[in-house]
Amino acid sequence: MNYTAEYALSLTGISESLLFIEETLKNFKLKQRDVLEALLISEETMLLLKEHAPEDASIRVVISRKMGVPRIRLVAPGTPMALDEHVGTVSIDQLGEETENAIRSVMLRSYAESIKYRHSRSENILTIVTGIPERILAAHTITAIILAVISVLVLRQIFPDTAVQWLSTNLLSPLEGLFISALMCITAPAVFVSITCSMFRFEGLSELGRSGKMVVATYLLTSIAATLIGMFIFGLLRPGKIGVLAMQTEPGAVEGFSVLEILSTLIPPNIVEPFISVNSLQLMLIAITIGSALTMCGKRVRHLKVLLEELDVLCGKVSSLVMQMVPAVVYCSTVNLLLSSHLDVLTSIAELIPVLVAGVSSLLLLYCLILLVVVRLNPIPFFRKYVPNLKNIFLKGSAVAAIPLNMRICRRQLGVPKSICSFSIPLGATINMDGNCMCLTIISLFFVRISGIAFGMNEIVVLMLLVVILSLGAPIAPGTLILCLVTLMSQIGIDISMISMVIGINFILEMLLGMVNSVGDAIVALLVARREETLDLDVYRRI
Repeated sequence: MNYTAEYALSLTGISESLLFIEETLKNFKLKQRDVLEALLISEETMLLLKEHAPEDASIRVVISRKMGVPRIRLVAPGTPMALDEHVGTVSIDQLGEETENAIRSVMLRSYAESIKYRHSRSENILTIVTGIPERILAAHTITAIILAVISVLVLRQIFPDTAVQWLSTNLLSPLEGLFISALMCITAPAVFVSITCSMFRFEGLSELGRSGKMVVATYLLTSIAATLIGMFIFGLLRPGKIGVLAMQTEPGAVEGFSVLEILSTLIPPNIVEPFISVNSLQLMLIAITIGSALTMCGKRVRHLKVLLEELDVLCGKVSSLVMQMVPAVVYCSTVNLLLSSHLDVLTSIAELIPVLVAGVSSLLLLYCLILLVVVRLNPIPFFRKYVPNLKNIFLKGSAVAAIPLNMRICRRQLGVPKSICSFSIPLGATINMDGNCMCLTIISLFFVRISGIAFGMNEIVVLMLLVVILSLGAPIAPGTLILCLVTLMSQIGIDISMISMVIGINFILEMLLGMVNSVGDAIVALLVARREETLDLDVYRRI
């Protein structure tokens, strides 16, 4: 059954159509988090439709349910459009136009997997499906792990060891190698374009005054603190047996290099070399330099900025396609791991998981201390209100997908004004990667330890620098953690194939880290609101 309504394509009409969508989805017994996500995507796409429609145009809203999945179809006359265009019709208090456009663009691109678009007979047609791709991928990954365990038990019972070894060497390992090669192909361009775009995406930051600068500075400081926490937790618990894999590092790896050597090779002889060798420091330097130059040039290079934004979208789509291979790769890597690994290797991997959990717990403790010491608020009301929402945020899979829910919590339950959370939360979802910083640090040091690579203070400083920069310019795409890990591993001399050891738990890690990052976004919003004396303390303290 279809539910259809037609409204004027104006701000008033958009508000009325959103109410219609909300009521219809609630009648479908849809969960609140999915309703909020659908409303956010619908609002942003309607604003984009309005930009391309003639005056006095109307929009047709058709809501249906196919195989239990609600779908929203928006139809409006107009010229062809791109989903990642900047939308600037509605102003957010205290935001400059460029910054507002960037935030809206980031939010809309983050939901690209949930939106299907086509232009037909002078009409723009958008179909929205929310909350499905991530869950399907997670379910397939879990199924792959279970099937891998069953397969190993069956193979060991039926076939001789030589046949099992042949299967692992000639079938499973090549498939795993194809995935690693695909990751290597997409990592360099994805990281370069993402960091370059992040440099000019918020070039209107100066218009935001003290509040905007405070938000960015706080996110940077918490990222550094999260990296230090990761190093401290790893040094304290030391998961894994030293040199258990006994792998050889490549020439030019981290072992024995000095800061002077890093500086002397920081500038590549040509711009192509860093992309071929996936040299992280050189890539980041080029990206930061070009991004800064584009910011200085302003509107004179707007077409080049649009091109880079389009490339960012393209890299995100390619990354999504590569990550679709994850269930098959998880199956192959799990079977290989169980067939060929010694008990020491499996024990080392098992030791890593509680260390990551300890890192997440330490980050939450850090947020508690920030609330108590810096913001000067009792953390108990915050956690009493936020904890019941953690499950929904966890299921979203990332801080970007949790933007609407996080903004709702901040405004309605924590007393943060709209003028602050409308900027702080979307911005934090893209550059505040505290959980990722902690996780990348621990996993990288874990790989270094079990590989037997010498790692001194110079290497630790480089690792910390790489992690913080990656957190600020990480690609907004599924598998961000894997892409960042490949970038780090290529720089510090770790065999890239070791990524298969953690790819099976990647989807759980990304959901867990997305939850932690969302908590951090809310804490920073509270900090800014408190400093600006706009926080509603009565709402915050009400339990």
